[in-house]
Amino acid sequence: MNDRFTLAVTGQSLIKHDIRDIPAPAFREVQSLLRQADLSFTNFEGTILGRHGGWPLKGSFFGCSDPAVLDALGAIGFQALSLSNNHAFDLGPSGVLSTLEEVEKRGFLHAGLGRNAQEVSRASIATINQRRIALVAMDGGPGPDFMYAADADENRPERPGVNRLRLSQLLEVDDVAFEQIRAVRDKIGYTAIDLANDSQPDDPPRLDPQAEVAIARCVFKRSDRYGRGVRIDEVDMARNLAAIASAARDEALVIAYLHHHHWASDWYQLPEWVSGVAKRCIDAGASMFVSHGAPVLQPVEIYRGRPIFYSLGNFIFHV
Repeated sequence: MNDRFTLAVTGQSLIKHDIRDIPAPAFREVQSLLRQADLSFTNFEGTILGRHGGWPLKGSFFGCSDPAVLDALGAIGFQALSLSNNHAFDLGPSGVLSTLEEVEKRGFLHAGLGRNAQEVSRASIATINQRRIALVAMDGGPGPDFMYAADADENRPERPGVNRLRLSQLLEVDDVAFEQIRAVRDKIGYTAIDLANDSQPDDPPRLDPQAEVAIARCVFKRSDRYGRGVRIDEVDMARNLAAIASAARDEALVIAYLHHHHWASDWYQLPEWVSGVAKRCIDAGASMFVSHGAPVLQPVEIYRGRPIFYSLGNFIFHV
């Protein structure tokens, strides 16, 4: 058996029209590289306007595409797509259903989007050139709760949507500032009911009462420094790590993927929390970690002999 397997990864693909007729020699060279790989992977940064229709949920950053763009991605060499990103819900659940329908019709290996939470939480697995390949794709937002997939319960139907890694952005302040903010909250009479109202349509954040204060959608955290931090939801993290571990036990080559917009002020700077997530994915059994979101190239790291691509920037970006 040949143990060599070539995998090509690119920046994200926010594609809104067919690009197959571009004659530029450099573009032809890129296509050749993608087609020569055993598997080529990108993030499809968008939603498909298909037979399920849709309800546009955004303003100027809204986007949807004709199914022909998937034909273009396939023709230039891509066989695997992440569908977890901030544009995957631009047409609501109808767009999710159309995107899944059109992607599945074309036979892409895909992950990150599903008809309910149970479906979206599983690794997607395919056999490619006699090698089992698995993909687990997460989105860290920020985004409203309603864009993320949910299972049905006795009070509501299932919700098609994105596979979530819930991240809460925290504004870190020192003890003096923290006590001043808490005093302002108390003096103006800002209560838990106000916080719940201001959090609509989402649920209010869960807080550590000794170290965190929330006003409107801002959460302030007591710290020894000023800065921005991110809290990772351990329930979501454990769920995704379990999917990675299960696929790895099944002897698959696992690609762990994360899309997020929790960037540092300097986009080229790598946030510490991303490194932690990446290494936990590899510790769970991922063969590589790939991330998009910040529209720039960030560092590559080799951890335990496996690559971490912290941000591959943009590949196709139609804006």
